[in-house]
Amino acid sequence: MDATHIPAGAARESFGERMARLGMPFGDEQLRHARALVTRYGFVPEELSDIQLMTICVEAYGHPDADLPMWI
Repeated sequence: MDATHIPAGAARESFGERMARLGMPFGDEQLRHARALVTRYGFVPEELSDIQLMTICVEAYGHPDADLPMWI
């Protein structure tokens, strides 16, 4: 099964676990927002490098109401 066919619940859980391993543990709401920032423009979290993923998700910490990463 490739990354685009992971069930939604498993994908969210995997995303949260990966972010926690990278030192960015998110609460439920922040996690939803961070994942939305990543996927909104077609990025697949499992295909991004750690640094790419962290760069996008740092916006969820600093600007939880942002609808896109600052660098886009």
